Amino acid sequence: VLFPEDFTDSDGQRLCNTLWQCFLISLTKGIRTDGGLGTMLLARNWGQPHCHLRLVFDFMFYVVIIVCLLNMIFGIIIDTFGQLRAERENIEQDTQNRCFICGIDSYTFDRLAEGGFSKHI
Repeated sequence: VLFPEDFTDSDGQRLCNTLWQCFLISLTKGIRTDGGLGTMLLARNWGQPHCHLRLVFDFMFYVVIIVCLLNMIFGIIIDTFGQLRAERENIEQDTQNRCFICGIDSYTFDRLAEGGFSKHI
């Protein structure tokens, strides 16, 4: 673990003992808290060892997990809803502009048939 002494709760108890546990705690608590890992892990002062590495670690977690991955997930969700809306609009357009029995579009009826599409229906 990169900063094992920082993975402690308010009582001083360690939150994780293995790398996998620390990864899961970082992922779950880092996403759920409003300030990312900075609010979950113990704060470091500038005079403490590895404070610059911890600053880079917190910032990279924010950039990679919070900004990139969550925006990709939100983009996929928004794109999926856009596809569903487009499919629904295509189906609605088909029901309004095509005969559901014979499959001929309204433009052909209006051009060739007497009375057009509205009389055919």
